[in-house]
Parts: sequence; C-alpha cells; structure tokens
Amino acid sequence: MREMQMREQMMKLKEQQKHLYTTDSAKQLQYYQKFAQNTVGHELSIKNEKYIQSLKFIKQLEVRKLILNQCEQVNFNDIPDQLQELQVIGDCKLNGIENSNIQSLTCIYGMRHTNFHQRENALLRNKNFIPNLNNMKYLEYLQLSSFNQINFEDFANIKPLKHLNLSGNEQIFKAEFINLQSLTHLDMSRSNISNIESLNQIKSLQNVNLSNNKIVDISALQNLENISYLNLKSNQITKPVFCENCSLISLDLSYNELIDTTQLSNLVFVEQLCLVNTNLQDISFLTQLNNIKVLDISLNNINSLNGLSQMKQLTTLLASVNQIDSIADLHTCNQLQILLINKNKISDISVIQHMQMLEEVDVSNNTITDISHIQYLPNLLVFNGDNNVIKDISFLEKCKNLSELRLSHNLINNINKINSTLSILVLEDNQIINIDNFLPQAKQLRTLSLNFQIATIFSMKELIKNQNQTLVFNKSLIFHISKEIYHKNYQMKNVQNYNNLSLVTQKSIIGMLIKNMTNTFLKNIVTRFDNYMEDTQTELIAQIL
Repeated sequence: MREMQMREQMMKLKEQQKHLYTTDSAKQLQYYQKFAQNTVGHELSIKNEKYIQSLKFIKQLEVRKLILNQCEQVNFNDIPDQLQELQVIGDCKLNGIENSNIQSLTCIYGMRHTNFHQRENALLRNKNFIPNLNNMKYLEYLQLSSFNQINFEDFANIKPLKHLNLSGNEQIFKAEFINLQSLTHLDMSRSNISNIESLNQIKSLQNVNLSNNKIVDISALQNLENISYLNLKSNQITKPVFCENCSLISLDLSYNELIDTTQLSNLVFVEQLCLVNTNLQDISFLTQLNNIKVLDISLNNINSLNGLSQMKQLTTLLASVNQIDSIADLHTCNQLQILLINKNKISDISVIQHMQMLEEVDVSNNTITDISHIQYLPNLLVFNGDNNVIKDISFLEKCKNLSELRLSHNLINNINKINSTLSILVLEDNQIINIDNFLPQAKQLRTLSLNFQIATIFSMKELIKNQNQTLVFNKSLIFHISKEIYHKNYQMKNVQNYNNLSLVTQKSIIGMLIKNMTNTFLKNIVTRFDNYMEDTQTELIAQIL
C-alpha cells in the first residue's frame, strides 16, 4: 500500500513538473526540483538557502505551511495566495513581505528584527523596522520579537488576530488594542512595560503574559472577565487588585514585593497560584481559596501553614525555604501528590501518613528524626530526607514502590533491608559500616552513593565475589567510595577485577591508581580523568558493568 502511494505521489510530481516546464521559468523549475522532496503533505521546510529569488513555485507543490530555517534572503513579492502558515527560524531575510499580496496567512511564527531588510532611507533603522502587516486580513497568530521599537499601527487593524506575541521588545509604541477584539492570547513579557491601561479595551483576552516588566498598577485588568491565565511574575506590584469572584484559573505573582494581599482572597476559582519570593509572612488570606490544586509559596518568610487546612483539592505544594515549623495543618490535604518543604524548621512529619496519594516528598534540610511514616504511602516514588537527624530506616522494606531515596548527611548506622524497587539510593556521610545484608535484595538498584568509612570497603568483596549477587544488578551499579582508601594506602584486593570492573577517578588520586596498576587484581582496570567532578570531591567511582 505504501509503495503504491509513493508511486502515485511521484507521478503527481512529474505531472506538476511537466506543467512547470510550460508555464514558468527555468529558475522556477530549479526551485521546484530542489524542494519537492522536502514537502510533506502541505508543509515545506527550506533550510540554509542563501537566496531564493521567488516562492512562486510553492503553488505547484500545494504548500499551505512554509518553514524557513536560516535562509539568507527570500523574495516574497510573488508568493501565491494559498499560503496559510509561515514559520521563520533564525536570521532569514524576508524581502518584500510588506508589499506582498498574501491575504490567506493565518499564522506567522518567529518573526524577529533580523528577518527584514533595512531600507537605505528608512527612518527607523537597525532593530526598528517591521513591515506593515495590516493587509493580511486572515492572520490569527503573529509573533514579533526582539525589536528596539514596535509600532502598533503596523498590525493594529488585523481584526481576526487571536494570538499576539510581542515578547522581548525594548519598546512598544502606540499600543492600542481597540480593533483587536478577537485577541485571546497576549504575550508582552520582557518588554519594559510600565503602563497597561490600554489592555482594558480587549474584553476577549483569556491568556496574558506580562512577566518581567516594570508594572506597578494592574487595575486595568480588573474588568476583563474572560482572563483565565495571567502571568505577572517579576514586576513591581505591591497591591494586586482583583474583582470579586475573579475568573482567573492560573496566576503567577512571583518576585513581586507584595504589601497588601487582601484582594487575593477574591480568586475563588484559581487552581494554580504562584507566590514565590513575594515577601509573604502570613498566608491566612488563602483560607477561602478552596479550588487551588497547585500552590507555590517558596522563598518567603512563612512560619505557619494555617491557611491551607481547607485546601482539599491541593495536589502540589511547594513551600521550600521558609520558616515553617509544622505541617500539621495539612492533615486534610489528602489529594497531595507532590510535597516539597525542604529548608524549613520542621521536626515532625507524621501527618503525611494520611496523604495516601503522595508520589514525591522533599523534606531535606530540616530537623526530622523519624521518617517511618513513609511506609504507609503506597504511591510514594521519590523521597529526599538529606540533612536531617534520621537514625532508623529499618522500615524501608515496606516501601513497596519507592524508586529513589536520598538520606545523605544523617545519623544512619545500619541498613539491613530495603525494598526491591529502589533504583537510586544515596546515603553519603552517614555512619554505615556494613552493606552486605541489604545488597542481595537490591535487584533494581542502579546507583548507590555511600561515601563509606574505611572499614566498609572490606565488605565490598562480598558483593563482587559471588556471581549471583553480581548478576542481579543487570545494568551498571555505581559506587561512590571515600578517597581515604587511597590516603591510607589500602590495597585494591577487595575491589577485585570481576565482571569487567572499571574505575573512574580524579586527577588528585590518579598517582596512587597508577601505582596499583601493577597489581594483578587491577590488570584490566581502565582509568580516565573526569573534569565534571569538583576539586574538593576526590572520590573513586567503581562501576560494575
């Protein structure tokens, strides 16, 4: 069937080529023959062409979407009307697009200042010149980025326009939206904007990105009832204003110095709220926001989660780097799937045993002593408890689905049993002296990072001397072993050359390795330098392949 379709396509191309001989110039035939093979369906991709004198040949190829990638010069004067989508990648020069008669275009992607030839007598030079696009009466998607100045008059009358991306422009001039009443998506991020008063003209707006600007007052958005997604990240907003029963579903106010959060309680329909680094101390205003599913309040000065007790729809909570000392208020949040509360002052996490949906938990850099409650979480996949005061992990065998466990910098001295599903186990800087007991159970283990005390190296021979124990690891098992084995000149007998053992080390200990290369135990060991390791991390990585 596929061969038949290919034959039919080849016959069609030959017919079009024959027609081209009689109706067009030899130059058009040359373009046709060159680009016909790049046409898939109604889409043509042209890459790294120095000069395309005419695009008229795309009519014979029935192209609807044209992708120009790093083409030095393209002449648009005689492009057929059938083209609907234009995507520009890189520094393509589009000659004559402002004078072309393309009225069928519905989408223009990736337009930048480098895409247009600068006229010798142009008043606006360098990164200022853009063509007048008002004659493209079907255009629905327009992206214009990285200009010094954008003059709204050049596209202000394209009434069907729905998506307008003006991100990364240094100045947007005469921004009047009165004729763009079909506009639903607007991106004016990174454009040095301080005044957004003209936005109150666009009642149809649904998705707005105004991040990384200089906006102080957002009252112009208050009466835009259809906005669902609003990004105001990294501005100068101190008192956000929202109408009652605001329709917003997603709001990002991160990196604003909020002083008054009173009106945030009007966001009764919001499902995703980001308030990262907003100078928050009290989050009681969140009490009424019962529809929130994703909440990010990281990098603040919050000491209590008392505003979250009614958030029964909450699935993701990001509250890292705060002053939180208790998570007891989360006892009703039984839909939580992701909980990141690292770098706080938490000592007790017993409440998480009621959160049966949890899949990922990060409680690193706290003062937690007991994590046994994770054994009651049937869906838990990832747990990070680094930098706490944990001693006991005897319950790990009961964590049936756990695949990644990080417990570095704790007080663990014994590890007897682990669950068979673990693939990553990181226990650096603990007090473990033996690994023999749990290794036979670690059938899925791929990465084991321990940084043992010296005595532990002797137990490694139990791992590699027994064929059954070695084969269960199937793929590579990586050990991170303390550098002190070399400093005290321990022989390498205990890291026997079994199952193609290879060693990767850092420059600071390569001398000792070379010395030991004469040892019969190391006759097949391969050494190399690894630049990615920091100078302070003089570790040896033994890898069983």
